[in-house]
Amino acid sequence: MSAPKRDSEDGQLDCVPVKKPRLPEVDDQVALGVELSTLVNESSKLSDGNIKVDLDSDLKSDEVEDPKSSDKKVKRRKVVLLLSYSGWGYFGMQRNPDTKTIEGDLLLALKNAGCITEELHDKPQMMLFQRAARTDKGVSAVRQVVSLKLPEDTDINRINEHLPPQIRVVCMKRTTKGFNSKVNCDARTYSYVLPTFAFIPPGKDQTEPFRISQEVIERVNQVLKYYVGTHNFHNFTLKKGFKDASAKRYMHSFTCGEPFVRDNKEYITLTVKGQSFMQHHIRKMIGLAIAILQGYTDEATIQKAFESDPIDIPKAPGLGLMLEEVHYEAYNRRYGSDGVHEKLDWSEHEQFISEFRDKYILQNILKTEEEEKSMLTWMATLPGHSYSLREDRPPTVIRASKESSADQSKNDPIETPMEIENGVTPVLKTSGK
Repeated sequence: MSAPKRDSEDGQLDCVPVKKPRLPEVDDQVALGVELSTLVNESSKLSDGNIKVDLDSDLKSDEVEDPKSSDKKVKRRKVVLLLSYSGWGYFGMQRNPDTKTIEGDLLLALKNAGCITEELHDKPQMMLFQRAARTDKGVSAVRQVVSLKLPEDTDINRINEHLPPQIRVVCMKRTTKGFNSKVNCDARTYSYVLPTFAFIPPGKDQTEPFRISQEVIERVNQVLKYYVGTHNFHNFTLKKGFKDASAKRYMHSFTCGEPFVRDNKEYITLTVKGQSFMQHHIRKMIGLAIAILQGYTDEATIQKAFESDPIDIPKAPGLGLMLEEVHYEAYNRRYGSDGVHEKLDWSEHEQFISEFRDKYILQNILKTEEEEKSMLTWMATLPGHSYSLREDRPPTVIRASKESSADQSKNDPIETPMEIENGVTPVLKTSGK
């Protein structure tokens, strides 16, 4: 092979064409009978002979050295685990040092069941561990998904033996090698269960047992519809200014369902599906909707909250909020019917999931609401909100030039001291409305 010549005028390489050997032409009929070794030998003529052929790298499992045995290799494949859990008594999903979390118990169960080593337990990123959604303190999940690499012979029954009853691994499914439960997630659906008396119209007697009417349900749905679409939700979370691009989120739907009665008390479920959510995002949307139904403000406040100025918005109690499902519609369209990978669909486990939701999640929500009356206590704080410009922040001034990061941080929203936190009822202020 001739070496390339350097052109003295423009410094460009003057390459001399090199004739490369061609692969033998094989028609479709003959190709089916050609052995892989023959194709590799012919292809190796194109290089130094060091060539690797991988017909489908996604079908190959990773072989990982097992620290417990110097000569034994463990084949691990990328999978997802479908989880159902009650968040009661836990400080959220994500593992934190010296804190009781769902991930902490799950990783410990995986280690005790012999699915992962001590090293992988301490460094889950080594097995590409990833959650689809991060639930906060006390928030439950009906269908949560985590992706990770596990041995081919993993038995979920052995994992469940080392988990408390309020956390269950429902099923395990094989995925593509590059699958990430968070990145590949199209949308997330949350539900919020609350007593229907939260929507009592202004002036109605609250001492009698309340039964919501279809007219009120329709009114609730009208209010919730204002959140649907792409909006700037900087007023519905923490530490995000109006100019923060991440404050813009897309809501697919937000609806109010039909009421149900337990122990002569009526409850109802609100369901929201969005591309993604921020901290306190859902609770503040619900809090403002309840305030509107109670007559403390109107729908115009929702529109004002999407604009630049900081608005005082109440945050509904955390009790009642649960992650219903994470969606993988695009992934299922591409890989769900390729004959190799499984569609990420849980319909075959729906009976178990429904029973778990009722026994470990819903019953606990209704029992706690009856004992602590968190919604009734929180509703007493609604008159103390102004539903207009927050008193703890100046109006946002839109400038043509870019603000520095330091200036932006000054405009970050913070929680008002009047909101209930950790079960403490604040002193009410006179409405600034």
